[in-house]
Amino acid sequence: MREIKFRALSRDIKEGKHFWLYCTIGQEWYFPIKEETIGQFIGLKDKNNKEIYGEDFVKDNYGKINKVIMPFPWIFLDGDCVYTPDELAERVEIIGNIYENPELLKAEL
Repeated sequence: MREIKFRALSRDIKEGKHFWLYCTIGQEWYFPIKEETIGQFIGLKDKNNKEIYGEDFVKDNYGKINKVIMPFPWIFLDGDCVYTPDELAERVEIIGNIYENPELLKAEL
């Protein structure tokens, strides 16, 4: 069974800086968060062993950039790519997310 956890960006606290906060079910957020940035861990890591969350941008072995939009049992990437969980972990690496790297929305086409 996969671990259910979430991440969200903190609200700007000082000098416009923010950071990622992580929690699991049953935990509370101890800092103010930007609710629109809450993303769920899909239960997999990329080929560099980084956890993949919904709304992450990933690049596959062919250089195509896609946004992760749906978890198990298949991983759907925005665009024309569909991977099984095993394929995804072997073939993609996280290069950003829609909140910190909105310019990648244009690159994914």
